[in-house]
Amino acid sequence: MGEEEVMERLKRVHLFSKGDVDESCMALFARAIRFRTFKAGSLVTRVGDVGDKMFFICKGVCNAAREGEVLERLEEGQCFGEVSLMRMCHRIRQGMGRAQAVENLERIADVEAATDCELFELKAEDAVGLMKK
Repeated sequence: MGEEEVMERLKRVHLFSKGDVDESCMALFARAIRFRTFKAGSLVTRVGDVGDKMFFICKGVCNAAREGEVLERLEEGQCFGEVSLMRMCHRIRQGMGRAQAVENLERIADVEAATDCELFELKAEDAVGLMKK
């Protein structure tokens, strides 16, 4: 997928949909993310996984669940995993190594693709490079 198509898809994500984000900033973001697909029924994240990534839903529906109970339905334009990712980025920027930065950043819910899904994935290591110093 080319950068132009990534940018068009990003504009449908709630975080970017209001037009408040500068095109050059979006281009940097587009280069940092990775396109991922998940079949219906597959797990995107599991309880206990390290929270070192966040996801933006481009297409499809995901369910966040714990112990089989659906806590939230996540749809196109929404994101998840941002809290852990931001905490990890903050720790890395404070000079912590990865091993120390991931402590106590486990996922608290499973996120399963309820339908076939197209997601953008942003890793903490890439997100740190996007933050202001």
